[in-house]
Amino acid sequence: MKLTKINYIIMEKLSKIEESIKKLNIKIKGRHFKQYNSITEIINGLLIALFLSTNIIGWIIPINGISVLASASILILYILNNGIKNLISKEKLVFIWCVLIWFILSIINNNGNLSNWIKYLQYFIVYGVVALTITERNFSNEAVYRYVMLLSLFAIPYFVGQGFFLDYSYAIQEQSSQIMIMSYALVPVEIACISVLFSKKEKKCYRIISLIPFLIYTFVLTSTSSRGPILALAVYFLLRILFYKPKENKKKIKIIIIIILVIVIVLSLIFIEEILNLIKNILDSLSIDSMFIDRMVQVINKGDVLSGREDIYNTAINDLKSSFVLGNGIASYEDRYGHYVHNIILQIIYEGGIICISYFGYLMYNMIRFLIKGKEEEVKFLCFLISISMVQLMISSFYWSSLKFWILIGYIFYSKNIYKKEQIKV
Repeated sequence: MKLTKINYIIMEKLSKIEESIKKLNIKIKGRHFKQYNSITEIINGLLIALFLSTNIIGWIIPINGISVLASASILILYILNNGIKNLISKEKLVFIWCVLIWFILSIINNNGNLSNWIKYLQYFIVYGVVALTITERNFSNEAVYRYVMLLSLFAIPYFVGQGFFLDYSYAIQEQSSQIMIMSYALVPVEIACISVLFSKKEKKCYRIISLIPFLIYTFVLTSTSSRGPILALAVYFLLRILFYKPKENKKKIKIIIIIILVIVIVLSLIFIEEILNLIKNILDSLSIDSMFIDRMVQVINKGDVLSGREDIYNTAINDLKSSFVLGNGIASYEDRYGHYVHNIILQIIYEGGIICISYFGYLMYNMIRFLIKGKEEEVKFLCFLISISMVQLMISSFYWSSLKFWILIGYIFYSKNIYKKEQIKV
């Protein structure tokens, strides 16, 4: 009887110990799993930061074909970090195949310049396919900002060596193009620095370090930038205000800020010439040169705000009358006129007609829906991508060569999946 009781007590104690060990193992595995996920997401964030900083990498390592090498390396590292299984979603894969079929149809139906068609196809493969792939898995938004900021530190000697903010002028055509390329490349850097500087999650050392590139590149943009990059930064802050998600007790403050902002914008547009001349006089009195202000004053005095782009737009619109439904094919505008359309919406309609612009509209609808309903950090990152890509494409460049645009498209697909998962949970 005593032995039975002793055995019972021993068995009870052993079962409790076993249960405790199981609980401990679950905790350890859980912690390791969380830690593994965190590291994977940080590395994914680093790879997106490297991709967004391709121009900066090109300044640091001036080698021909560095963008292709960088994109290929980023894709390989992404696969090593995440594995080959479910590398890309079916929706993105269908999208890529549809674009490739569009390329084939364009070359069959168009007797234009084959070199432009090949150039556009290369851009899509190097930038589009890679961007769509590396935005498939979860990544750390904070890591993207942090590493863009850190990478920009290595480009500072390049700017100093080039004398970019001292000797460059819009009067020289070659330098004018370089100014635009460099200025647009600094927009993500500026936003990344601001994001790190004011982030409560970021370490203090990174917040202090971010001041260095922020101050240097703010000076560069203020003194030498073209109009587009300044507009892109303004759009970012406007989007952040419009889609900021305050707590219930602060919603009235947001509404008041938006009303004041609308009034300020309207008044600024009405009195833009007087405001610019006032700013120019103040800067001149302080012996401070600002190419952006000088350029704005110049184009407004001439009455040529679009800098000749209206002729390009009118040409594209006239051509569309006979090809609005199916479009003219990829690279068709550059084949005919030797330059691009300088407007993403016109280019998509011109190349792909009503079908392509309708699908683009569908993607923009999903983007706006996520801006309204998404979580704060994800919405903030989407505002970042919109401002660094869409502003430039509305007034300059062409979307096939814009890796920032393809990252935006990839993130829209990614945000659609997030929204679906949240709807299923509800």
